[in-house]
Amino acid sequence: MSAQFMREALSGLAVCQVCPSMAAALAATATRPFCAAIVDCQLADGAALSRLPQLLAQLGDTAALWMTSAEWHEDKQRAYLAAGATACWRKPISARELRAQVSSWLKNDRMAPSLWNDQTAMKRLGADLKQVEALRRMMQNELPTQLARIRTARDCGDTACIREELHRLRAACGFCGADALAASIARWSSDPQPASLDAVLSAAQSLLQIDQPAKQ
Repeated sequence: MSAQFMREALSGLAVCQVCPSMAAALAATATRPFCAAIVDCQLADGAALSRLPQLLAQLGDTAALWMTSAEWHEDKQRAYLAAGATACWRKPISARELRAQVSSWLKNDRMAPSLWNDQTAMKRLGADLKQVEALRRMMQNELPTQLARIRTARDCGDTACIREELHRLRAACGFCGADALAASIARWSSDPQPASLDAVLSAAQSLLQIDQPAKQ
């Protein structure tokens, strides 16, 4: 996966600056703000993990999203997450999934909740990434049926049924790290209006468009 591929995949979504090394990334983030940073764990100058604290300090509240190869052991991915990385994505990743993931972080130049947040899931579940991915696949498989029940309840005006379905769905969000969906459900719970329910359905639909990594 090349920087050119990522730039083309994100075309029209964000203005991208490509940095060929960690040194170049540190120089760039020292002089201007960014909405998100996507960093290859195997940059040419190496030592990405040791220089992560400096990068995070310069990024401030900006998300630092790290790309790893499929062959990387999960303990290395956990080390990046423990050091403060927002998420670790495994290569290869499709252009559609890359756009979906990045767009979840961008909202009027401010951070938005992510579609899948590895830190949220692992703090809640205490599991390794393979178990988290398995739960996410299960959630994706069950979502169409859940959404159909919610839409039926909406059409019938059955608010109690909607609330019950969303309560179960929000619990699943915690185990899977589905932050954006959980946030939209919380907004509906505090203000159960048609527009906020539409936002829930839209957030759930976004999860169905993400390709999960193939089982190793």
